[in-house]
Amino acid sequence: KYFLFENAYFSLKIGISYTLFFMKKVRFLILISFIQLSLVAQNHNFISFNQKTETVDGKAKTKSIIDVYFDKEKNTIAKHVESPIEIISVTNAFGELFIYYPKTNQLSFQQIEASSSKLNLIYYFANNQTDNLGLSDEGFELVSRNYEEGFLVTTWKSPQAFEKIDRVKMVFDKGIPIYAEYIDQENEILKRIYYTKYQDLYSFRMPTKIIEIAYKSSGDSIVSRTVFSNIEVAETPNNNYFNFKAPINALPLQNK
Repeated sequence: KYFLFENAYFSLKIGISYTLFFMKKVRFLILISFIQLSLVAQNHNFISFNQKTETVDGKAKTKSIIDVYFDKEKNTIAKHVESPIEIISVTNAFGELFIYYPKTNQLSFQQIEASSSKLNLIYYFANNQTDNLGLSDEGFELVSRNYEEGFLVTTWKSPQAFEKIDRVKMVFDKGIPIYAEYIDQENEILKRIYYTKYQDLYSFRMPTKIIEIAYKSSGDSIVSRTVFSNIEVAETPNNNYFNFKAPINALPLQNK
């Protein structure tokens, strides 16, 4: 009897241990699945904002207002301009650029590397690739990296294709770019760019104000101020422009 009782107790103990192990394994799998679902749900890939640029060139003043829609997953950027002529443009990572004119129902297409969505500032900020803001993609090489008055300063040597630009100097404050200057072969500054008023967004930061000063050989300068507002980062497309397609009856625009 004692032998039978001992066997029964041993079997019961094994059964309980197996049950506990199985329950722990199930809980672990459920936890992993929950984490994976949470990560999928937290992919905020749809970024939209209003971009207002004012430019002063001597006595001439221009202003443009653009609504921008960046699909981080597809690497497409759609832009809607209402004035002076309403246009809707869509570009992708391959530099394929579609421009649609609603008023005339015409559509143009071109493919050039400079139009690639991966060369747009929003691409670099949204993907936290702010260490050179695309300079390396254009062939610039890092030649120095040091600290000046507590700020990280990097210098990038231009490729031969850039005849007017000798190098670019960038300044960072706590890892984010705040200033850049383009310098020519004569050690003269061609352009200054100030990145200010950063806003913390979902998983990245971006400036809401950029001031650019381009110097002319005459001594004058062109000053541009760009302000980003109404910035939204969403999990799903919250505007039709994210998936914009021109009407199938759109007429091809003949390039002159």
